[in-house]
Amino acid sequence: MWQSRGQPAPCVALLLLAALAAAPRAAHACTSIIVGRNASADGSIIIARNVDMAPGVFQPQVLVYHPFRAGNATFRSNSNKLTMALPAPGVAYQAFPLIPASMSKWGNPSFEEAGVNVYGVSISATETIMSHPKATAADPLNTKTGIIEESITSLILPDPRARTARAAAALLGQLIEQVGSGEGFGVQFSDMKEVWYLENAAGHHWLARRVPADTYFVSANQGRFGAVNLSDVDNVMHSNRLAEFAIEAGLLKNASVAYTSDGLFKFFKAYQASGGFNPEVNHARVCTLTKKYAGIGFDACMTAMPTDLPVFQQPAQPIGLLDVMQGLRDHFEGTTHDAYTNQNPKEPWRPIFVLHTAMGHVTRTRPALPAALAVVHYVAMGPPALSPFVPVYRGLTPGNFPAAITTGSTTPDPVSLYWKGRRLQALVFQNFPLLAPPAKAAIAAWELDVETVQRPAMEAAYMTALSRGKKGRAWKALVDFTEQVVQQAGSLLDSLTAQAAATLGLPGVPSDTTLLAMIKQADAKYILYGPSTQVAAASVGVLPGAEVTAPDTVAWPFP
Repeated sequence: MWQSRGQPAPCVALLLLAALAAAPRAAHACTSIIVGRNASADGSIIIARNVDMAPGVFQPQVLVYHPFRAGNATFRSNSNKLTMALPAPGVAYQAFPLIPASMSKWGNPSFEEAGVNVYGVSISATETIMSHPKATAADPLNTKTGIIEESITSLILPDPRARTARAAAALLGQLIEQVGSGEGFGVQFSDMKEVWYLENAAGHHWLARRVPADTYFVSANQGRFGAVNLSDVDNVMHSNRLAEFAIEAGLLKNASVAYTSDGLFKFFKAYQASGGFNPEVNHARVCTLTKKYAGIGFDACMTAMPTDLPVFQQPAQPIGLLDVMQGLRDHFEGTTHDAYTNQNPKEPWRPIFVLHTAMGHVTRTRPALPAALAVVHYVAMGPPALSPFVPVYRGLTPGNFPAAITTGSTTPDPVSLYWKGRRLQALVFQNFPLLAPPAKAAIAAWELDVETVQRPAMEAAYMTALSRGKKGRAWKALVDFTEQVVQQAGSLLDSLTAQAAATLGLPGVPSDTTLLAMIKQADAKYILYGPSTQVAAASVGVLPGAEVTAPDTVAWPFP
């Protein structure tokens, strides 16, 4: 009954529009990090991910706001033929789409990679993974009308039933069973109490697990769930007849080998046994984060299969916000596998930091704070290694969204943080060993000042004003802070770009035409998808350049 067959799509936008149809498909993209509240340094709940594009594609994410919707609506995919009714009422939410409604075919956004709704439920979608070929042969992917990365956030966050992370994960699971998946993916969900992570399995099956509060979780385009207790209803959700289907379809030899001796279902072995495992491209990223956060030896990790590693691990010490940011910047520094410092474009190991990252985000939830401050997206508008993370609070209203994070297109502009960062990156890659260290140090110093001085001062002023009934003054503190840090980030990037040009002996910062050619050349040079998955550095089509602006102002119900 499930007729559509296909292979998993890349992490972001590779199947976006016909303009990209002829491009090589990158099979390995994105890196995800989750930190439970008792594993973090300050009790924060954190979900984070790099949003990796296909090589050669330069398209910024932008911040948008979706207001409360009283009536029904229809979502139409811009990438496949999925059409789905959205129930009423539609709750308000913020998101970071690759393609806002103003640029889309059907008037709804595409690839909302991260977002948070009015209930404080956050999503990061997706981490590309791949099911075993036997699994997709038995239960084919529905590439024509199935659920894909492009649609997940847009379908789940406005749903009035998505009041908790668990409920949001269950809603996605229901959609997978009803209409099927169009590709392989893992999705992060967080709320004020906990985090859930969902992996789909072939076309119509899925498994979701609650992340223990005292652990962290990382994924790099691998299915990470190994053997699982399907009866643990407090911590596990799954599709109907998940184990039974695997046995009946011959994904496991028989029922006697479907479970471990202590009754755990062998999910990875049944559905994802060989899907996406590549030591150089995927596993090395998991191992560098495992070493960073758990202190486990890198070599020992690299010799293990994914199922040999604990799915959820306790950190060697509490993980801080800046630790997560640094994780998303990793490129095997200090090792022979650092392609950029060693200037080795033939390096077989694929790092976490790649030039074709459109955005990095670290979404931080602190339930003890007022609603306007409780959830904040720290966003790097471009590759995080050479882009500053800027805090964007859930309580910020569209009328106060800075243009630098709501404006952007495929054409360089003087306003957006995305293109300010791309100018810096174009120059740094002319001599990475010389220019990257001071640029990275300056960005890290600014982020440290924001996190230890500017943010605490703003939040203290906000709380004081709120306690005195001065909501307007509290609101002004948040708005002024946001404008200030976004302006500082832009000025920092401009200054670093000018410094890089001077260090290179240039008479000034080159024209945008020259810089765009330079960044594309560097990206084509450092594709870094490993020896077994190397893709050609072809000329890749992009979306037509068009200005993107924030939607009309509609206030959040905060503070």
